[in-house]
Amino acid sequence: MTYAHMMESRLSLNLEHCFLHRNRGSATLVACTSLSMANAIGYSGYFLLLALSCIVLFVFLYKFVPETKGRSLEDMSIYFAELTGDHSVLEA
Repeated sequence: MTYAHMMESRLSLNLEHCFLHRNRGSATLVACTSLSMANAIGYSGYFLLLALSCIVLFVFLYKFVPETKGRSLEDMSIYFAELTGDHSVLEA
């Protein structure tokens, strides 16, 4: 579940657009630097660096992104509203 699923449709489109550009930008960065990084630190070092970045990302996601399996959109809206202090969602 992405944040875009819980927002109004116009904001959802803007968020998806932003995430798409961030994803394309990071893919371009990896593609443009992979050969020079592999030549600088070796292929094993380069893939070790990629593996470490994946591990760091996994730990971050495990710690800070809530589990959404079995929860409805309304439950997640209430969860994020309480987390951010946005009481307008709770009153609606």
